[in-house]
Amino acid sequence: MTHEIIVDIILAVIALIGTIMCQIVKQDSKARLALQIINSVAPAAVVAAEKIGGAGTAKFTKAVDFVQHALNQAGIDSADLSVIENAVEAQWAELSKTGTLDQYKKEVPSEKVNS
Repeated sequence: MTHEIIVDIILAVIALIGTIMCQIVKQDSKARLALQIINSVAPAAVVAAEKIGGAGTAKFTKAVDFVQHALNQAGIDSADLSVIENAVEAQWAELSKTGTLDQYKKEVPSEKVNS
């Protein structure tokens, strides 16, 4: 009888560990999906923000908003904002370095000085 109780307890612990592991895997899968979305959407978000134009901070904020919107559409509401900002910043640097953004930059008209 004692032996059966010990076996039942061990089986219950194994079931509990299995449930916990399933939750960890689900969270890990969601985090992995979030990173995939962030990394695939960030370049397009940077280009779109550059096309819209505006001041540097406004463009950066717009690109971050684009990425957050894509995550929300995928049902991911709890992404770390610093991860999104870092991805956007990295893509901005990469696309600037390769010259991709040069074709989308809008020139700000200079003020004419009356003499």
